[in-house]
Amino acid sequence: MSREKDPAIEAFENMSPEDREQFLTFLSQAFSADEEELEENDEPESLVEESLSEEEMEAIQEHAEQCFGVVPSVFHEIVSVGFHCDVLFIPASEKMPFVTLCTMGLSAHEMPVPSDEILSHIPWSARCELVMHLPADWEPIFADSEADPEERKRSYAPVRLLKEAARLIYNSGEWFYYGHTLSGIGDPDAPADSPEAQHTHLLLLAPLPNCEDDHATVLTHPGGESLSFLQVLPISVDELSDCFQAENYESPDWNDFITRRLNGNAPLSEIIRTEE
Repeated sequence: MSREKDPAIEAFENMSPEDREQFLTFLSQAFSADEEELEENDEPESLVEESLSEEEMEAIQEHAEQCFGVVPSVFHEIVSVGFHCDVLFIPASEKMPFVTLCTMGLSAHEMPVPSDEILSHIPWSARCELVMHLPADWEPIFADSEADPEERKRSYAPVRLLKEAARLIYNSGEWFYYGHTLSGIGDPDAPADSPEAQHTHLLLLAPLPNCEDDHATVLTHPGGESLSFLQVLPISVDELSDCFQAENYESPDWNDFITRRLNGNAPLSEIIRTEE
């Protein structure tokens, strides 16, 4: 499946992060895009090519709440390019001892399906949403907060990363599933010792709590079309080479590893060695 990009969208993608942020700020001001006043999906239609229906968004949020916990807040996207991408915020709970972020909007895009030979070996979907698990003590700082701008930027980093990953999948024209990696993610201006600078790649895995539980990883709409939930795990350049040695990305062993990773930043080589 292929589609030509709008020149305006292509120009936007080629902007530096600073120019892109200034451009979005300009658009938000031009369209009176006050985060407190905008309705959901209230962005210039000319910039949005694909979007979910109200029923589809309700189904995604309901599924996220069943699998990960109650959604008390949503990071609503003010200005969208290509597709509208909100991010659900799910605090840690007894059921799920980690904070969970989940995109809502990427599944409006249909990824190109690979050959039947590949599909015969794995459960697949042409649509997906992304999930990121964070330590239980991670707290978001919303736009209406009086927090220091730099502190707010650091807090927002995981949300920004998740949305960057979603747009990378959307713009790539490729199909993604467990074991695939995304590169070129993160803030190039981040301090060298920050997670954003050290973890510049993402590994796609099944979300917690159970890699073998299809209910947690696949949502089937009433019409019969399904979408997959893919967990994004930030990894370093050195760990990227380890990924190519792993074989079974749907093994329950990954659950224990991710739990240790979130609690203490366990190295990826730890689980790779256990598989050998």
